[in-house]
Amino acid sequence: MSARLGTIQLPSALPRPASVTSIRFNGLLHIAVPMLLITVAIVFQAKNLQLSHEQYNDRARLNALNLGSTIAANIAGSFQNIDITLSAVTDHARQQQGLKGGDKQDFNTMLSEIRRRVPSLSSLRVTNASGKVLFGLENAVGLNAGDRAYFQQLKANPNAGMVISEPVFGRGLKKWVVICARRFNLPNGEFAGVVFAAVELDGMAERLSGKEMKLGDQDEFVLFDNDPRVVIRYVHGKQDMQVSGRKIISSNLESFISSTESSRFAVKNSTIDNIERIFYVQRIAGQPLGLVVGLSTDDVFVNWRREARNAWIITSIFSLVVLIGAYLIYRANHRLAQLSTTDGLTGLPNRREYANIGELEWQRAMRNKEWFAVAMVDIDHFKAYNDHYGHQAGDECLCAVAQTLAAGLRNSSDFIARYGGEEFIVILPGQDALHAYDVLDRLRREVEALALPHAANKGSSIVTFSAGVAAVVPKHGSTLAACVEVADQHLYEAKRKGRNQIYGA
Repeated sequence: MSARLGTIQLPSALPRPASVTSIRFNGLLHIAVPMLLITVAIVFQAKNLQLSHEQYNDRARLNALNLGSTIAANIAGSFQNIDITLSAVTDHARQQQGLKGGDKQDFNTMLSEIRRRVPSLSSLRVTNASGKVLFGLENAVGLNAGDRAYFQQLKANPNAGMVISEPVFGRGLKKWVVICARRFNLPNGEFAGVVFAAVELDGMAERLSGKEMKLGDQDEFVLFDNDPRVVIRYVHGKQDMQVSGRKIISSNLESFISSTESSRFAVKNSTIDNIERIFYVQRIAGQPLGLVVGLSTDDVFVNWRREARNAWIITSIFSLVVLIGAYLIYRANHRLAQLSTTDGLTGLPNRREYANIGELEWQRAMRNKEWFAVAMVDIDHFKAYNDHYGHQAGDECLCAVAQTLAAGLRNSSDFIARYGGEEFIVILPGQDALHAYDVLDRLRREVEALALPHAANKGSSIVTFSAGVAAVVPKHGSTLAACVEVADQHLYEAKRKGRNQIYGA
């Protein structure tokens, strides 16, 4: 081997290639752009569905408010009519103690007539001061209300007004009822008894509100008192008599009763059947009662869930189309990139790719202060080979040599490209001149071992190559082009000295 390695400076360095960076950047774009589009679609769809959900929720709240307000107003009006009726009866009841014979009968007849004029009332009765029922005796012979809580409340409190009882089992009617009662006094102001009317729980809401309860299968209507206890409850399209009089365990309802609010909304699971509902709670004006309208969220959002499912299906299809499209574009671009950087005949990287890889490796060796070796390889008497065997055989020869050279490179960082015609360029990062020479000489022997016939190659009669090697530790100011120029000069020396050999530092 020659021990010299000339340092030939070219006017300027090769420009720093950007293709590898561009390829990586383009690869990131192929990932980032589709993901951005998909993310935008998902966010847009989520925002739309959130807005739609809020609209369904607002519509349900409005429906619950309208239904609750209407029923509350009607029930309040019905209790006001009952209060007026009881007030009118108490005026007559003050004289009941002095009534005898036909007068008593006339009073009973009057009570019956009044009760018939108020359809919500199942009975209308008058007691004395001890609670014994004196008037309104149909189905009430021997009845005494003295032990009832409403009677004791009215007896103790002259200013109680109309009292509404908790659900009780009517002793005369033999049905569950709510009692509305008023106190009346003797002329001297002493307690004389009560006037009370019974409202049957069964069908109570319809009778008091004057309208049929039209609710969804899982919707709920509850009339409650201030304890709070269930007075009546409608669910699954019918009245639930099993829970009438039951204490409602609900901190939300208790806080509402103790507050000054007239109404409230809440979304929670029912304490009775654990079904999630949108609840509207409102007081009954002028009465110790309130009502709850609960609309099942399953029913409220059933159409929204269908919309959401369809929207996410469409979004998923869009995302899949975007991903497939991005993949196909990536494949096409990758193929184009391969075509632009690959030699079409041999399959090796072409001279453009060599410029990119070579400059990157050169700069890296400069940064790391490492050896960098490059070799120029040329098939001996290749023009004569083409002339003798034809261009198709020449192409096959080029391919065979290219495959052998590529297969013979052992390190992952080693690189070979077709430089042009029958010339190849080999880059050996990290290799000094001695090791680079050994690699190229081994490759020479492997090509020689192919024993490809070459009649025009005098002396060997088989296909061989010659190579020039240059190796340096790049420094600032030095260039890859200068190093390649040295390798090219060494290639010329290898040919001048008889070919089928390696010449280098």
